[in-house]
This record gives sequence, C-alpha cells and structure tokens, in this order.
Amino acid sequence: MGFKNTKGAVSLTDWKGRVRMCWRQLGKRYSLTLFPNNKKGLLQAKKLALEIESDLFNDRFNATLCKYKGIKPPQEIELPTKTMVEQFEHWVKEYKQMDCDKNVDYYHLRNTLRKWGAFDQETILARLNKESFRGSIQYPGQ
Repeated sequence: MGFKNTKGAVSLTDWKGRVRMCWRQLGKRYSLTLFPNNKKGLLQAKKLALEIESDLFNDRFNATLCKYKGIKPPQEIELPTKTMVEQFEHWVKEYKQMDCDKNVDYYHLRNTLRKWGAFDQETILARLNKESFRGSIQYPGQ
C-alpha cells in the first residue's frame, strides 16, 4: 500500500473491514468489495484478483462485473419482431402523433414500404433514392 500498482494489476486494500479490489481498464476505475478482511477473505480476493488480471491481459474483461461477483447477467428480453412497415406506423403514431391514413406524406411512404415487401434497414436509402415520387398524387380517400 502507498505505491502505484503496475498497469493491469489489481490492488488489494483494507476498507472498513473488507478487502477492496481496485483496478483500471481503458481509463475507467473499477472496484469490488466482496470479502471480509481476514485470512480466508484475503485468499479469495487474491484468487479473484488473479482471474481479473488474467481477463484484462487476454481481453476477456467483463465490464459489467457480473462474472466476478458470481451473478448471472440479466437476460435479454425478447420482443416480438415487427416488420419495417409496422415500425414505421408505430413511429408515425407514437412520436409524430399523426395518422398514416390521413397524412399524405406518411401515407405514400408507408405504401411505398409495403410495395417493396421484405427489405432490411441497410438497403432502405438505396431503395428510396431509386424510387420516383413524381407524377399525380393520389390522396387518401379520393
């Protein structure tokens, strides 16, 4: 204690009767205080410190610290997948507070998306650039 550890090393200190492990990774400071400051707790902390140092050295470091705390990371919630047209309609309704059936601009874009069928978000700009939007405009309800 009282000197700076080498790069990638985990330092062990006493903090309020517990073993505190501190280290830095990519400019961010991390710390864990998991074990009591006794002989058994110090051995457990040294073992975990070696695991963290090994992960830092081998680019396997888990920044959530779930792995080192012994807990499982929260599972991703699977949301039902929506088509791009459904996502567009949701965006127009919720964020723009408009109706695709009444607003001419959103109506035509939604129908263009429907006309394309299945497509992915990487190709949408190329498809929009190829599309010709000139000519007579058919308004909804006419």
